[in-house]
Amino acid sequence: MSPDVTNKEKSANNTFRVKDKDLALEDSEGRSDTGKSLETLQKRIRILNNPTPNMSHSFQGLSSIPKLKGSGNGGAWIKALESVACLNGVWNVFTGAMKQPIKPSINEEDLNYDVKMDRFERQMEKYLDTLQRSTGLMQMILEEGPESQLGSLKDIAPHTQLEYLKGQYKVTGYTAIHQALVKLWTHCLSAVYASPTDFADEIKKAKMKLKDMGKDLPDFFWMSIFLHGLGDGYQDFITQMLNINLGKDEKGNQIKLSLK
Repeated sequence: MSPDVTNKEKSANNTFRVKDKDLALEDSEGRSDTGKSLETLQKRIRILNNPTPNMSHSFQGLSSIPKLKGSGNGGAWIKALESVACLNGVWNVFTGAMKQPIKPSINEEDLNYDVKMDRFERQMEKYLDTLQRSTGLMQMILEEGPESQLGSLKDIAPHTQLEYLKGQYKVTGYTAIHQALVKLWTHCLSAVYASPTDFADEIKKAKMKLKDMGKDLPDFFWMSIFLHGLGDGYQDFITQMLNINLGKDEKGNQIKLSLK
């Protein structure tokens, strides 16, 4: 029997040929224990063939993640994924921080051989469980389009999948501006907002979102959106706001409106 106990060969039909020694660890009394190595190997093969987690693997907050459709909801999708993944202790998989345990290079004659190999087996089992859950999570939160975009990447680490999807659906430039403003300029006040104050609050949110993305727009632009969106029912108010020489209403009170 070959002394090399670490080699696993992959045949042309994509199945594993495992050397006998891989499946047998001996305890301190010399008894063969095939269970742990065989279980770890079987778990690895199950993940390769069927990465979707068992139904018993529940994710807290899963329903809060919108399925990724494309650039339109890419930003919200990534934020929700990070939140839920952190809550469930698997975000380190998506960041690439979790690394596969390295099998210790140790002689079987070493007195600590069993202890070190047992530690490695437990680390590998935890790694494979976390990887399986994370891969399954990714599959559950993609629409058909983004899922097909992954192509052959569906079989690799969630970290690589996430980086690829972020590159595909990254929101930049005029797309970001359009998405932040589309609700403001396509709906009239009476249909969407309860009051001018609510409308102004929505404008503030859009302004801050673009500012955070490095797409800050001048104040006159935001004021124009606000006044245009008020509609005919607020014509007197609009006239007062546009009267920059007075800056006061008909009662002499100073008009104050800030979108900062």
